[in-house]
Amino acid sequence: MRDVLDISKVTLERLARVESSHFCKNSELLKDELVFLDELRWLYYNITRHISDDLFVPLKLMCDAGHSLVYSAMTLMRGHIVEAVGSSRRAIEAAAFAFKTKDPKVARVWIKHKTKEKEFMQDLTRSKFPKSTPLLCELQHRWELASELGSHSTLSSQIFRHRQKDGRFEAGYFDLPDDPEIEFKRSFNYWILDTQILILEVFQEIFKGYLNDEWKERLARLKERYGTYKQSTLRKILKRESPKASRLRVSPGGVILPAVGDIGRLLLR
Repeated sequence: MRDVLDISKVTLERLARVESSHFCKNSELLKDELVFLDELRWLYYNITRHISDDLFVPLKLMCDAGHSLVYSAMTLMRGHIVEAVGSSRRAIEAAAFAFKTKDPKVARVWIKHKTKEKEFMQDLTRSKFPKSTPLLCELQHRWELASELGSHSTLSSQIFRHRQKDGRFEAGYFDLPDDPEIEFKRSFNYWILDTQILILEVFQEIFKGYLNDEWKERLARLKERYGTYKQSTLRKILKRESPKASRLRVSPGGVILPAVGDIGRLLLR
């Protein structure tokens, strides 16, 4: 059944209850994906506890990326795609900055000049995705998509939440809350999982001298199991036609909006 919640007529307490309901429903529908998310969480919080002081800054950034993973997953399950993708953008930046600050000299400059952090971050941002590092190049593509869908007020970021019906504009609160849209949510969940695995591979490179065999084996097994699982469900995602995506295919002003299959191909590249 379609969510008919009128955001202009409900209290925040009511919204919180509906969000909780979405989380329970989506968690059940996406329970297989939650297994992979929990394994990613384990990898984040067990990567290493004994490191050189020179890697303290990358470790803090890794914890920030792990927090973003949890927030993205929880937010998606509550029915908010835009915010989930936006949080992933923060995780990508944490990995890119961590890769830069694995050089103790760069890390010390950051710490020493924390009162001028804005200027330092601007300088760091200009070259955060070096072309010489394939993992970071791939993360740059994902950062650009996350910026468009999750961080900036673009048309792309608004197609999920608002619609026109019978000549009337309806402002929504949830992104695709309906059960029929589960494959659409699954494609975004895959994008988050794929992105976080790439991020962990960056941290694997940063902390390679401190990782134990169990951690490395669990990451390798996760990549293999998840890759097999994703491919087994990919065809269903690409074939699934979303009712909402069909309604929104052409927006006011003639902007062409993607159907589920198109977004699935983009997110699962």
